[in-house]
Formats: sequence, C-alpha cells, structure tokens
Amino acid sequence: MRVILALVALCASAAADPCRDAYPAPVEASLRTVGGPRTPCAEKAFLFHVQGAATIDLPQFYGSLGGAAMAGLRWPVYGVEWSIEANVVDWRFVQTASYTADEFGLGPFVVGALLPRKLRLFGIEWAVAPAARLVLPPDTHVDVASMALEAAVHVGARPLHALAIQGSAVLLGWGALPTGGFLGRGAVQLSAGATLAPARWLRGSLGLEAQTGWYGPGLDHILVRGGVSVGRRHQVTLGVLAPLAGAERTDLVLDVRWSAPL
Repeated sequence: MRVILALVALCASAAADPCRDAYPAPVEASLRTVGGPRTPCAEKAFLFHVQGAATIDLPQFYGSLGGAAMAGLRWPVYGVEWSIEANVVDWRFVQTASYTADEFGLGPFVVGALLPRKLRLFGIEWAVAPAARLVLPPDTHVDVASMALEAAVHVGARPLHALAIQGSAVLLGWGALPTGGFLGRGAVQLSAGATLAPARWLRGSLGLEAQTGWYGPGLDHILVRGGVSVGRRHQVTLGVLAPLAGAERTDLVLDVRWSAPL
C-alpha cells in the first residue's frame, strides 16, 4: 500500500496540464465513420486522412475492401469545439463466389461538438469532454438516406509530461427508412489506452476497445488500436486497428492522418 501511495504521489507531483503543449492524443482510427477515441481537448486544426478497411476470407479471396479520403475542420467557439468532416471520396469493392462489384461515391458529412472541461482527482488534472457527432447523407452506397449518431465522454490525463492516458465511453446509433419499415442498430463502446511521447516530434499510442449491441446482445468486438505520430505542429499519424475477438468481420483498418494547427 505504501508503494502504491508513493507512486500516486510521484505521478501527482510530475503531472502536467493535459491540454497544454500538444496533448499526446490517441489514435482516432475507427471501424466506422463514428466511434472510437479522440483527444478530450479542444483543437483548432485542419485534418485530412485516408482510411482503408479489409474483410478477407482466405485461401480464396472472398470479402470486401474499402477506402475513403476525408477532410475536416475543428474550431473552438465560446468554449465549445465545433467540427465538420466530409468524405470527399469513398470506394468499396466486394467479391463473393458469384459476385464482384466496386463503386466510387461521395461519402457522408459528419458534424460534431465537444465541450472540454477539467477536474482534479488524486492530485492529477483530468480533461473531461462530453461530445456528440451526427452523420448526415449523402451516401451513394445505399438506396435510402441513413443517419448515425455518436454520444460520448472522452477523458484524459498526463500523469507524466511525456505520458498521457485516455478513455472513452461511447453510445452509437444508426437508422434508415427503406421501403417497408425502419432499420436501426445501436452499440455501447468502451476504450482505454496510453500515449508515450519520448520527444516533442514523436509519440506512440496503444489501446484496447470493447463493444456490444451492434450485432446483438453478444460481443461485437475486442480490438487493439495503435499508431505512431511524427511532427510537432504539422503531424502525420499512422494508425492501425485490428479486432481480436467477437462478431465483427472487419480484419484490419489502416488510417493515415495529417493535421495542421490553425
């Protein structure tokens, strides 16, 4: 017990402001347009990222590939960070034993708001940010308009100047109105991770995520998420996401992101 108390005291004495000097943020790659962790700190930045996902059944290739290029803007106004993101191009390829198809289109728009707050616990300052994002049409890959909603709470702290810890609790919802009735899905998602910044221009991130509800009452997935980011003001991040267990069919997600402060 004394050792634990000593470690807590050491971390508290070395703790840094979680939102100062480029908070080491988690990798923001996710399985879908919404979901997944993000920094709990408000940002004023332009973002551009390219993401690809694969579902592959070997030895013969039966599955799907997908890719999207997305541009976004985050801008704080009166203490609230507002964001907008557009999928400027969206591509999907599907192959089965009797069917092969690919399609290019315009992906959905995403608008969001994040309300950053701070609190002190165990002598460490924590950033806490309730957030919401709404996914809006157009989406050329479905015959009807669909919408998705993410409601989340993101938390983070820096027990050491070079070490940040993060966590997110997320509710996901999706709905569409095709001919014949309403289609909908929902999920609960929890994630936690840590980011180490051995230099101001370099950081590495690793975390776990668990989700249930999207495919029913069972386990949707347990996945590992990691990545490396280089750069100080202009940052380039390579993120990797891989499900380890559950009903999720996606095998791998790669995300390359570039961000520039404004």
